[in-house]
Amino acid sequence: MRKLWRNLREFPSRDQLIRRLINELLPLTISLWLFLILCECINNLNLTYQPLSINYIEPQKIELLISTEKTQINLLKILTILIPILSIITVKINNKMEFKGNANNFLLKVLIYSLTIFLLIEINSFISYITIYINKGFLRNKYVYSSINFERQLTTILSQFNIILIPIPFLICFIYIIYKSFISKFMKIKIKLPLEIEPSGNINFYDFLVLILTSFLTILITYYPFSLKHNLFDNVYWCDLLRYADMIIDVKSKDSLSSIIGYTFLRYRDRPLSILFITLFEIIFGLPTIESLKILIILIPLLVHLSTCYFILKIRGIPAFNRYLLMFLSSISFQITVAQHAGLLSNLFALIPLYIFLGSLISLNRSKSKFIFETFLLFSIIFFHSYTWFMIIFILLTFLIFIYLNDEMRANYRLFIREKFIIISLNIFFGFVRDIIYRNFYWIPAPEAYSVLEAKISLNNLFYYFKILSKVFEKGFEPFNNFFIFFFSIFGIIFLVFVADDILSNLLFSWFGVFFVLLLFSDSSITYRLLYVTPFHLVAPYFLNIFYFSKNRSFRIVGFLLCSIMIILILHFVVVLFFQK
Repeated sequence: MRKLWRNLREFPSRDQLIRRLINELLPLTISLWLFLILCECINNLNLTYQPLSINYIEPQKIELLISTEKTQINLLKILTILIPILSIITVKINNKMEFKGNANNFLLKVLIYSLTIFLLIEINSFISYITIYINKGFLRNKYVYSSINFERQLTTILSQFNIILIPIPFLICFIYIIYKSFISKFMKIKIKLPLEIEPSGNINFYDFLVLILTSFLTILITYYPFSLKHNLFDNVYWCDLLRYADMIIDVKSKDSLSSIIGYTFLRYRDRPLSILFITLFEIIFGLPTIESLKILIILIPLLVHLSTCYFILKIRGIPAFNRYLLMFLSSISFQITVAQHAGLLSNLFALIPLYIFLGSLISLNRSKSKFIFETFLLFSIIFFHSYTWFMIIFILLTFLIFIYLNDEMRANYRLFIREKFIIISLNIFFGFVRDIIYRNFYWIPAPEAYSVLEAKISLNNLFYYFKILSKVFEKGFEPFNNFFIFFFSIFGIIFLVFVADDILSNLLFSWFGVFFVLLLFSDSSITYRLLYVTPFHLVAPYFLNIFYFSKNRSFRIVGFLLCSIMIILILHFVVVLFFQK
């Protein structure tokens, strides 16, 4: 520990810093992961654990949970043996690896290692779910045990383990798309990219056939939950549906068109265009409110899928197998992200102008009128769903502002992050431990998962971590300094992403930087917002085209792990969705 502290007190270069942090903190991280797995298994066997829904477990169901104890213990034994072995192997590889001026190879190994851990964890949760389902058909009942609920399992994984590697590459590629299409074409900034992407040809018969099949799958997997009498999505799909139905009825109670528009913008300031769009759809087709919402819930995911397939088939040249795989993932990716968290309609409507915006960006013809149109589209998102707009603007502005910084300002930001990196890392560590203790032993389900109150609590927790750090360093921090460090650490780390020597290094190092940015929030709701407000479907083909089908062996391993994780998540979702009666 003394050696670790002595090394951390220095301010080495970026490569040395990453190597020391990973090599010396990796055993501690593995121990922490092992502790989390123990806590998760304890939670799975804890008979007094509060369910996600308002219904509690019936007494006669307790014996069914006890029957899974042996399986849970066996899984725990396997993971207890496997994870330390992976830790030792990874540390040995890292110690023997030589740096040659950049962190590309090392970060790839760290990424592969982290994705492997994530895959093992998800396989564990999937097997646990299957085991409990097999035991006397437990999932056939209305009362669902919260720790085997898909939403609860995925939330547990992403919040407790803070593994957010799946959305990060998509976030990176989204920034890359904006840079390549918008900055380089409109502002005449040219940078040679180490990516060879050729235009695709015409759509053939097999492309059209896969498009039809995946579109049918999109409709099926979106509509199927409504056909269940008692399903896992009662508190997700129908909650959002009924809430919007109440909004529409409230808006339609007004007399004139002007009063409807004015009332909507004043009463529902965070999503007025979404409300007006649904109201207009209902009036034109003369359908009841609930029926209109059901049709839109089917129609909009289908349009989103077709838009994604358009980019997959026409905008970038992708091999046939890659195209079909991406079209399949696109058909259900929206259902395993947005649809699981009661944000279906809100974020669906926000995706409409976002897709038009991105489609306009990628087009070859650039003009000032197009720039004005794209700006209008971007700002219109705030009237479809304000939170989605906030997260998208956050991503865009942090990138665009950095374009105008000179070399001296970039160097100052980089120096600032190096000097504050220890403070930021310790803050993350304390937040990580607090998150573990809170979510495992003092879990209280909130009435609304994504509320302003929860965001304020996260900020208060962040300030609390700095108070702890002030005792560690025996140095006080004023409230203004807390906010100053918090604000500039977020923007500074993102800016740091773009000071590497080449674009390839940017893509790799940005994973590491944004990973810490998201951990600064120490809040699963923020992570989930980034998970699905980032155009998950649109950037998927770019991401897999870069990683999975690369000539680099390490890139192919990363793509294989990510595809494996996606397949496990798909299987998990399908089992939850189709096997419940």
